[in-house]
Amino acid sequence: MDTIMLDREDLIRRSGVRNVFIPNKPIDSIELFSGRQEEVNKIIECLGTSGLHVLLYGDRGVGKTSLSSITCSILTMERIIPNFYIKRCDSGDTFSSIIMHLFEELNIECILKKNKSWGLSILWNLLSFSKGHNIEVVTYDNINSPSWVAKKVAHEKSVFLIDEIDVLLNPNDKKKIAELIKQLSDNNSKFTIFIVGISKTASELTGGHPSIQRCLKEVRLDRMSDNELRDILIKGEERLNIKFSNEVKRVIIKSSAGFPYFTQLLALKSAEEAIAKDSSEVTMSEFKIAVKRAVDDIEGELREKYQLAVYGQKTERNKNILLAAAICGEDIFEAAQLKNNYSKVTGETISQQELNNFLSNTIISDGYSTILRRVGKGIYIFNDPRMPSLIKLINNYVE
Repeated sequence: MDTIMLDREDLIRRSGVRNVFIPNKPIDSIELFSGRQEEVNKIIECLGTSGLHVLLYGDRGVGKTSLSSITCSILTMERIIPNFYIKRCDSGDTFSSIIMHLFEELNIECILKKNKSWGLSILWNLLSFSKGHNIEVVTYDNINSPSWVAKKVAHEKSVFLIDEIDVLLNPNDKKKIAELIKQLSDNNSKFTIFIVGISKTASELTGGHPSIQRCLKEVRLDRMSDNELRDILIKGEERLNIKFSNEVKRVIIKSSAGFPYFTQLLALKSAEEAIAKDSSEVTMSEFKIAVKRAVDDIEGELREKYQLAVYGQKTERNKNILLAAAICGEDIFEAAQLKNNYSKVTGETISQQELNNFLSNTIISDGYSTILRRVGKGIYIFNDPRMPSLIKLINNYVE
């Protein structure tokens, strides 16, 4: 490997910058956590209230996982709750798999009886094995019953954080979790559930359960304010003893569009460039180089969707249309804005008919499979609200 590259990597590694700006995983350090004070206070108040549970929801990339983990850490540090347990869901999870994970965390030992073919001799052997181990044999009916589960955990004074609940494929599993919350609240249980997921509305994450509102506090997490994003940069400056120029701060904040992920990523790559030069000041020179490295590191799925949309014979035209959409500045935009921005980007005019011809199914549909979604006649929205930031970075578009 190139000696210069090794020297660069050594400088960056020893600086500790990758332990300060962390774009690729949730923030789990209270010292590094910035902003969201109002939301933190609201969640702490709710989790400390008997019979009340919490649902934290919002767009992808706004920092829900970091916020929920940090809040629970604060609660345990302040001894408001003795313990909290985390289950990060995947698409293979169900209500029963989530509960089995919880039982493992709580050291509730049980053996799941899978079917009716178990004979008395097998059951007797299991009971003999479990003698002195306090192991219970339960059925699928038990483990899938919110009321049965509520009784098992009723006296546990803990918080169970269920993250990424949106990935559960069966809406009935979400509804059962909502029913479990209602059962716990009705029975004045000390056990609290904290749900976190990607959603536009809270009801999407509870399976539309009709009678859960009184015991479930809904907290929507919106994008960060410019001041909150600036605090991330300032906190990083203090820990690393470096300085971002005012222009670099402005551009990073503008490019982030309220998403802390982009602030963390651009700050990291920009700081790395300065550190590699053994400089304590991050200027626009470092930022411009950093953007190219940042684009390569952006979440694969997001980048792949963009590449799929612009690939083909109309690549340049598609790139310009998407850039025109990205600089509209609003989540929802109209065809007229798109046409005006296209002229701004290319210096060319485009008619509505020409625009329609180029808005192929690769770019626009009525569903969620494409980059843009049609929400009305001549009205569009990005399916992933982080996409405009990516598009502008790829095209070196700095506002």
